[in-house]
Amino acid sequence: MKIIYYLILLPALMFAASGCIASVVEVTPIPPTTVVLPTFTSASPDVAATEPPAATEAPSATIEPSPTTGATATPTIPPTPDPNKNVGDTIFTDNFTGEIGWLWTFEDEAARFGAQDGQLDILSLKKAGGWRYSLYFDAVHGDQQIAVSVRNNRCADADEVGMAYRATEEPANNYNMYIFSINCAGQARVLRLNGTDLVALSNWQDYPALNQGANADNRLMVWMFKDEFNFYANDQYLFTLNDPSLAEGFYGFFLNGGASGDASFTLTSFEVKEVKSP
Repeated sequence: MKIIYYLILLPALMFAASGCIASVVEVTPIPPTTVVLPTFTSASPDVAATEPPAATEAPSATIEPSPTTGATATPTIPPTPDPNKNVGDTIFTDNFTGEIGWLWTFEDEAARFGAQDGQLDILSLKKAGGWRYSLYFDAVHGDQQIAVSVRNNRCADADEVGMAYRATEEPANNYNMYIFSINCAGQARVLRLNGTDLVALSNWQDYPALNQGANADNRLMVWMFKDEFNFYANDQYLFTLNDPSLAEGFYGFFLNGGASGDASFTLTSFEVKEVKSP
């Protein structure tokens, strides 16, 4: 197992243990971006003037032409990605009982992580406390389906919790990872952390599939193969992203609970299954 010991002076504080690490990341949250979709106006077809038929000496019956209806293309709706496509055996699980040798333990003035009795409790202890995450090094995978259950015990709309995957370590104790997170307003987004820089791969968006507010339960899932990522909540498809930056890595959980200062989340049943090549 990998053992890391180090100290970063205030304001950032990090904690490390065998094969694991909990950390403070000083980053500037990315504000949601409002995307204004263009308005498409259907052009009206030009109507050509038709000259009346020339008069004939002998009256005859005139057959009026039938209007011609142009063929209308039917939009094709892409099929919903199957969350179980090429999914194989379970390759990693954590029921948060300590069986993997790590309890995700971390505590400072702003947050507390700790697993016991089959659940991981993540708590915010102060407002504007910044980001916190806890990582587990000893399981590294790339093509996979990952899922975890999240309960919002107590939270404000902007309080955020999520899971990290394909995390990697860089020199100077910097980490890269993808983060799939939800907030208590029923929104989801995806970030890529590069050391201390955050890149929004998908900004906050409302999803009816997400249960919102205190005491709400959600099952989050990500299916990934190569650079394709499909995101689900409560067995319902949310969206797809493509990003080639991180091919494989380890796992973690993270918190941004500074909105309320006393947010509380409980995670259970973390499971990883292999996604095989077609």
